[in-house]
Amino acid sequence: MRFVVLGDLHWDGRCEAAVREAFADLRALAPDFILSVGDLTGGSGVGGGKALREAKALLDGLGVPVHAVAGNHDFEGAEFSTDRENLDDFLSVFGRQTPWYARDFGAWKGVFLCNERFRDHTVQRHEVYLSPAQLAWFEETLARASAPVFVVCHASPLGSGLRILPELHLRGGNAYVNQNYEPGRIAHILLSHPGVRLWFSGHTHLGHQYPDAISRALGAHFVHCGTLHPGQNRDGKRHSRVVDLVGEGCTVATIDHDLRRLDGTLERKIDVRRLGA
Repeated sequence: MRFVVLGDLHWDGRCEAAVREAFADLRALAPDFILSVGDLTGGSGVGGGKALREAKALLDGLGVPVHAVAGNHDFEGAEFSTDRENLDDFLSVFGRQTPWYARDFGAWKGVFLCNERFRDHTVQRHEVYLSPAQLAWFEETLARASAPVFVVCHASPLGSGLRILPELHLRGGNAYVNQNYEPGRIAHILLSHPGVRLWFSGHTHLGHQYPDAISRALGAHFVHCGTLHPGQNRDGKRHSRVVDLVGEGCTVATIDHDLRRLDGTLERKIDVRRLGA
C-alpha cells in the first residue's frame, strides 16, 4: 500500500504552475490514496469556499481518493460568521457528515482528527483544537481497533518530539494540538491504547531534512510533512511524504519538488510493530 501525505498546501492561485507540476510528479508515483494534513487554502481567500473548491479540484485531479482534515487556517473564511458555518462548508466540499472519522485501509485503520475552532478560541486562534466529544470518540475508536492505526491531524500533540518553531508557535501558544486544553490528554490516550503506530502532521512548513522531522515517542512514530507551495516554506525546502506500508514494515520517503524526484538521503525505514513508550 502506497500513499502520499501532503503538508500545508495553502492554495491561493499564486505559483499555480509550480503546484500543478508538483501534483503531476505525485500522480506519477501511483499512490493508492492521498492524505492531506490540512491548511488547504491561503492568501486573501484563506478558509473561504472559493479557494477550498479550487484546492479540492486540484486534489481530485490526482485521480485517487483524497482524505483531508481541516487545519487552523481552514477556518478563516471571511464569508462565514461562525466556526460551525466554516466547518460545514469544509465538510460539504469533501462529502462528509462529521469532522472526525475512521476508515479501513487494507490491514490498517486510518483515524482522521479535525480542527474545530478559530473564532471561538479564548487563548490562541491558530491553535488546533479537538473538542471533548472528538477526544472521547478518538479514545473509543482506539479501544475498539483490532488493526494498527495511523492518525492524520494538522498538528502533533505535546510530547511528540517533532521539531517546532519555538518563537512562532510555542510562544504563540499553538505549537501543539490542544496546547491550552488538557495538553496531556492526547499523550495519555496514546500511551493507554497501543494501536497507534504512525501520526502524520504538518503546521510548521519546514522540510524533512531535520533528524527530528520524524520522532519516536508516546508509543508511536510521528512524521512531519512539509509543504510543496514555493511561497509557503520556511527553510527553502518543498517536500511531500511518500509512504509504503508492507506488513510490519514502513518506508517513509520524501519527494523534493524542486529536484522533481525522490530524495534517497531522506528515506527512513520504520518498524511499525508496537513500540515501547
